[in-house]
Amino acid sequence: MRALKPLALLGALWWGAGTAFPQDLSTPSPKPQDARKIQKKILKNKKSLGEIERKLAEEKRRQAQDAAREQNLLNRLQAADQDLNRLKREKKANQQDLYETQAQTQVLHDEVGLSRQRLEQSREIMRKRLRDLYRMSFQEPFLNGWLESESSADLARKIKFETLLAQSNGKLLSQTQRQNEDLTRSSDLLDAQERHQKRVLDALARQEKTFARQQKNRNLFLATIRRQQSLREQTIAELNQAAEDLKSKVSNLLAQSAEARKRPSYTPAGEGLEVVRGRVPWPVSGTIVSFFGTQHSREFNATVVNTGIQIRANAGTPFKAVAAGVVRYADWFKGYGKLVILDHGRGYYSLYAQASDLSVTTGQRVEAGQVLGLVGDTGSLLDGSSLYFEIRKDGQPEDPVKWLKRQAAG
Repeated sequence: MRALKPLALLGALWWGAGTAFPQDLSTPSPKPQDARKIQKKILKNKKSLGEIERKLAEEKRRQAQDAAREQNLLNRLQAADQDLNRLKREKKANQQDLYETQAQTQVLHDEVGLSRQRLEQSREIMRKRLRDLYRMSFQEPFLNGWLESESSADLARKIKFETLLAQSNGKLLSQTQRQNEDLTRSSDLLDAQERHQKRVLDALARQEKTFARQQKNRNLFLATIRRQQSLREQTIAELNQAAEDLKSKVSNLLAQSAEARKRPSYTPAGEGLEVVRGRVPWPVSGTIVSFFGTQHSREFNATVVNTGIQIRANAGTPFKAVAAGVVRYADWFKGYGKLVILDHGRGYYSLYAQASDLSVTTGQRVEAGQVLGLVGDTGSLLDGSSLYFEIRKDGQPEDPVKWLKRQAAG
């Protein structure tokens, strides 16, 4: 018998199943009451499934909200630090404007005082001359003086005297008018300066309130992190990731340096730090509050690995380069606030973080002891201001205490 094609075979099977052998493939039809029960169960299960899906969707929405709210705590901390830093700059600029305005106002006050004195003196001279002229007009009328002249020479002298007197009085009158105009102009400028000074003072007051509110919010945010276990764990995880990012950054700098050494125009950053091991000057005078290596963090009640040290110092204290080198990075860095990375050559780098202000820019060559910026608390999870300091060799962190001068440790 000739073999059937696949489609023909499938058609034959379908027709056979539908017509020739219905009793073999069919199942007993359910009773009407059983069908109704099954239908009710299906509807009930559908409602239950719908309720479960609704609850699941609500839970996912809440998780998404929590994740959005709590995601990347270090970014939130950096955003708060940047806002505070911006407010500090605006306050500083307005404070400088206020000082200049106050100085200008004082100068104008002095000018107004002098103008009033000169004007009063000129007016007093004018009053005296007018009284004298008034008395003279009765004692010796003007024309009689001329008519009673004994000679033409005497008449000429009298005319010259009267002319000079008139000219002098005219000059005095013009001078008095100018002084009066100067006084009016100085008074208007003074009023404008005082209005400007009031606006600056109002702006400073608003900025002070905003700054205080932002600072309070930042402190509350840190307190919440320390209080909630889940946030503590998340923060530690983010700090570990930030440390890895920093390690990657230094590794990239090393790779760039190695590539640059191949170029004919390459200039070495320096001779490294090996020659001054144990004699490196402290970047800032202070007390170490967090040491290198594995430490127990009181803030997070957990064990953390520090790749540098934390030096407690007053906010605004200048910190300095521990050796000559080239600035490879000077900007914000997540988890470290404002960060400076110095390349000292031969694979040695020093890192300075959590600054309030930076005085150097990327690519700038600095000398040992040169000011790099001011101590702050940007990116810091500690209470109070401090400087974070690292020393790295070929990308690997080393204990800075072994490099620093012993006598400065107190």
